[in-house]
Amino acid sequence: MAAAEYLVGSLVYVAENQGFFEKNGLEVTIKGYGSGKAAGDALIAGEADISTSADSVFVSNSFDHADLRVFGTVATAEVKELVARKDKGITTIDDLIGKKIGVTKKSGGEFALGTFLIFNGLSDQDVELVDLKPSEIVEAISNGDIDAAFTWDPN
Repeated sequence: MAAAEYLVGSLVYVAENQGFFEKNGLEVTIKGYGSGKAAGDALIAGEADISTSADSVFVSNSFDHADLRVFGTVATAEVKELVARKDKGITTIDDLIGKKIGVTKKSGGEFALGTFLIFNGLSDQDVELVDLKPSEIVEAISNGDIDAAFTWDPN
């Protein structure tokens, strides 16, 4: 099983810790991934038989992999955040126009960012999306390589 190592995959780790798989006659080997996107990619690459990810990751992957199936939702959360640098002149939503926003493409973050922009009268054409791994986002915004970031806890 490919499991995201944050909220989306947390119940998998609880089940393992509490012995629920074993008690139900299941042999499960869990490999952790830093994001649901990475866990979904492992599933597609044949490295896992099952994975945890945000629903938007599944939807994005299903366009190219019609054999994917969802068989349950184990958690929902509102953990995505927009972080912006004031020194880049960003103090309002409209200040994002033309700015570089770091996000993990084909992830729940990209889906949420797109929704956020639409609800605020903007689109992804109004900004420059910079595709970063979740682990790269903090450094990129700290260094000023991007002007803002759309990410999730614990990043």
